[in-house]
Amino acid sequence: KASWLNEQKGSFSCADKDVRGVSTNDVLTSWFMKTSRASAGLMTVNARNRVTGLTSAHAGNYQVTFLYYPEEFAEPCDIRKSVDRFSASNGNDIKTGRGERVAFISSWTQFYKDFDATVFTTGYSDWLIG
Repeated sequence: KASWLNEQKGSFSCADKDVRGVSTNDVLTSWFMKTSRASAGLMTVNARNRVTGLTSAHAGNYQVTFLYYPEEFAEPCDIRKSVDRFSASNGNDIKTGRGERVAFISSWTQFYKDFDATVFTTGYSDWLIG
C-alpha cells in the first residue's frame, strides 16, 4: 500500500550514510531481501544514464547486477547508497554456499510507455493489433 511505503520512506534517516533519501525501490528491495531471510541478494540495475555514452535512447538491455549480503541490504539507505555509487560490494569475505537462500529482485517499471501501433506502416500494424 502507498501509505505503508510513504511511512517507510519517511522513517529512515540516512544522513550518517551520505544519502539524502530513499526511493520506493530501495524500501521494497531491502524489505524483500530481509523478509526472504536471504544470505545473499541480487538486484538488477539499469545502466542507462549511469555509464558514459549510454542513454535512455539506446535500445536493448543494459544492466548490471549487484550482489548484496545481509549487512548491505539491512536498510533502504544501504540500497540507495549502493545505487548512487553504482557498486554494492563492500569487499567483505562472506560467501553463500549450497542450501543458502538467495533473493533476486528486478524492476522495469521505469521503462513503461504506452505503445502506439499506428506508427507502423500498413501490414505491420494489422499484424500487431490484429
